[in-house]
Amino acid sequence: MAKKVYFKGKAHYIRPYYRDTGENLDDDSDIKQKLMKTDGIYSTMVELPFDNRDDAEEHLNSLGIPTNGLFGNLLKRIDVDGEKKIVYKVVRPHMVHAFEEPLMGPPNVVDADGKEWDKEVLIGNGSDITVKLDVWKGTKATKITWEGIRVDELVPYEAPEEVGF
Repeated sequence: MAKKVYFKGKAHYIRPYYRDTGENLDDDSDIKQKLMKTDGIYSTMVELPFDNRDDAEEHLNSLGIPTNGLFGNLLKRIDVDGEKKIVYKVVRPHMVHAFEEPLMGPPNVVDADGKEWDKEVLIGNGSDITVKLDVWKGTKATKITWEGIRVDELVPYEAPEEVGF
């Protein structure tokens, strides 16, 4: 039985329109093989308001969101401006070949008013977002699909400075 689950956080490395097909990975790598089965994925990391992984995991589990997925543990600790932050990685496959209509495409992205997002406006790290997941709980496994995001407060994307020789 599937249910829609929503949670809030801060966006990190958000790429709702970039399809990762693993072009930089060796053809025989496990991750490349998984990416090829779905014709790539869309992904982002969502910073959670917790200081430790256990509290974040407890919160996600209380919402019915598992922390393990096809690409490993989805709850991570990353460095953000010299501080360690807890993030949850959400992914969306480009295709699910088991479906009658296999093409899923990118997740839905809307602004705070629910209007379609302008794809030309890049979403920067630290933007406040609400994530929508489809969580399907079966008898043997739970499947999570990133359905979309709402950008509640935009932090404009800033391109990294070029480092010269």
